[in-house]
Amino acid sequence: MKFQGPSSRSAFLYPALLAALVLVFYRQVLWGGQIFVFVDASRFFYPLWKWGGEVLCRGWIPLWNPDAQFGTPYLADPQMAYAYPPVPVLYFLLSPVNAFAALTILHHLWALLGFWFFAKKEGFSEAGALVGSLIFGFSLHVVCSSWTPVALLTISWIPWVFLAAGITYRKERGGFLFLSFAWAMQFAAGYPVLT
Repeated sequence: MKFQGPSSRSAFLYPALLAALVLVFYRQVLWGGQIFVFVDASRFFYPLWKWGGEVLCRGWIPLWNPDAQFGTPYLADPQMAYAYPPVPVLYFLLSPVNAFAALTILHHLWALLGFWFFAKKEGFSEAGALVGSLIFGFSLHVVCSSWTPVALLTISWIPWVFLAAGITYRKERGGFLFLSFAWAMQFAAGYPVLT
């Protein structure tokens, strides 16, 4: 099956539709003044990631968190996702609440887009790729992974890893580099069990 690239219209239209659906799905967070209050998200990840962001903004590398329990390693803990570039960058640029929301919303969109591009590369029609993206991206597992943000961050890379693996398998140019990058990002996202 030879890959026919999406037409210029559909290459923009379908990803834009997926982005619009994510905006509607998270409308209460984006425009309704609400925040994510999930069990692990609000009681574990948010305060720890906030602490790491505050330390980074002071110009320090957060190696050890003396405020959690009796002190815990921070940089060495994969669930802090500090080796995953979006986490420290967003916490450096945005307020902790906005950074946390942006990580959830952007990674949900990343999962949808990844599946769409993967399905298109495998030869599915635009409609088939869209339906597959919706089934994957709004599945119970993906939506409920928001309460464990590192799970959502890691899951969002699954379709990109499969896309890169297919490109590598077909010996297309840049496939191995793409696969290496996608896997590295998935590991760094903080939940290696899913990888």
